[in-house]
Amino acid sequence: MSKGMEVDCTRRCKSRLHGQVLTGAITKRSVSDEALASFIKATCANFIHAFDFEGRTALHMSSSRGRGRLVEWLVRHSSGAFVNARDRESGYTPLHRSIFYGQIHTAVALMKIGNIIIIYNAQAAYS
Repeated sequence: MSKGMEVDCTRRCKSRLHGQVLTGAITKRSVSDEALASFIKATCANFIHAFDFEGRTALHMSSSRGRGRLVEWLVRHSSGAFVNARDRESGYTPLHRSIFYGQIHTAVALMKIGNIIIIYNAQAAYS
C-alpha cells in the first residue's frame, strides 16, 4: 500500500480476511511494533474489531507474542469490551493468552492498563 492511499474499507468493516491478515502479520519477528501499527491502521479502518477465522484480534496475537508497545497502542485505540474479547479458539482474552504463552511482561502491562483480572474461560476462573 503506498503513502496517501485510503483504506479500502469502512469503520463498519467485518472482513475476517482483514483480521487474518492482521493477526498473521503480527507473527513476523523481523517487523517492528511501530511498522506493524502503521500496517494495521492502513489495512483495515475497523482494525479494532477485526477478528480472524479463529476469533482472535490483533490484541490477542500481540499479547501472545509479547509485543508490548503494539499492545499499548492497540489498547489506546480500543474499548473495554475489545480489551476483554474472547477468542473462539480457546475462549481466552488477550490477558489469558499472554499468560498462557509466557509473556508475563505483557500480562503485567495489560493488568496495569486496567484489564479485568477475573474472567472465566471454558474451564475455570483465573484471578
